[in-house]
Amino acid sequence: MAEIEKSSMEIAEIVGSAMRDFNSAMKYREDLSIRIGKRTTQIIRFSMFGIVLLMAAIIMLLYILTSKMSHMTVHLEEIGTRMQTVNQNVAFIATNIQKINLSVEQMEQSVEGLNTSLEIMPIMNTAISKISQDMGNLNQNMGTLSSDVTAIRYPLNNMSIDLARMGEQVVGVNRTLGIMGHDADRMMTPMKFLPFPP
Repeated sequence: MAEIEKSSMEIAEIVGSAMRDFNSAMKYREDLSIRIGKRTTQIIRFSMFGIVLLMAAIIMLLYILTSKMSHMTVHLEEIGTRMQTVNQNVAFIATNIQKINLSVEQMEQSVEGLNTSLEIMPIMNTAISKISQDMGNLNQNMGTLSSDVTAIRYPLNNMSIDLARMGEQVVGVNRTLGIMGHDADRMMTPMKFLPFPP
């Protein structure tokens, strides 16, 4: 009888020890779950804060890019207008060059006629007067060509100024992008020092 009671006491002690170990394990698991939940909550909060700051930076960047693009579009339109003027002046120059070539051909024909008529003075005088007339036409065409070249310089100078302005605006946009990237890096720095519990 005593042995049965002793066995019962040992069994009860084993069961009690097992239950205490089970309770300790469950409590440890509960504490661990709470710690994981707190840490996850902190990570989510800091992540959301960082995302909000990043979105604000992106919106500001898009605003700056949009404002700069409008100025760049205006200058591109001005450059397109200047290029049309330059094309027209180039067409005028090509026409004058054709006239010069025609005058040169006519002068060559007159020289050939002069060579075939050296013995006849009246014919030679006529050829000389024609050569003089052709030379006058050539001088006139050269003057027109010079005025066309002068007229084309003004649109080219304006186009150079517009390109320089556009380059300054692109430099400003790149500088703004660099500053915003540096600010984004500084905003993400606190994420490295999150106050996680041990």
